[in-house]
Amino acid sequence: MAIKLSTNSRVPIILIPLGIGYLRRKRRRTDPNRVILMKPPLFVASAMIGILTGFDDYLYAYGLAWLPVSTSSLILATQLVFTAGFAFLLVKQRFTSYSTNTVVLLTIGAAVLALHTSGDRPAGESKKKYLLGFLMTLAASALYGFILSLVELTYKKAKQAIIVSS
Repeated sequence: MAIKLSTNSRVPIILIPLGIGYLRRKRRRTDPNRVILMKPPLFVASAMIGILTGFDDYLYAYGLAWLPVSTSSLILATQLVFTAGFAFLLVKQRFTSYSTNTVVLLTIGAAVLALHTSGDRPAGESKKKYLLGFLMTLAASALYGFILSLVELTYKKAKQAIIVSS
């Protein structure tokens, strides 16, 4: 959503609260030349996560362009497995019997649904594009599982608690 200022310019609405917050924080800081209000390692990690998220969105969008929504949804259900795996590897998250049971049951449920789909390739679409869409969607699922674990690892390394507000 954007505010139209004139016939040739548009300003994203999010820039207004971000600009106000930036100006208020800048007045309170001792160093007025400091543009970035976080430590450089955290800034670099955040920028990399943002770039990875953009690439993940690209993979998802193009994968969805060549797949039916039902197939894409079933492939994206594998994200849970990828998230659990990357959390185990990166963040040293321990599996409990409950989390293992959840991952297994949801994965089996998605597999059972996938077995009952037959001939879901759209008419007129080549097998190559369908396969490419399948692989891009699977890569998007894996990458997003990696991103979620990477965000948790970044919070852990920055020694900042992850707070969930309700």
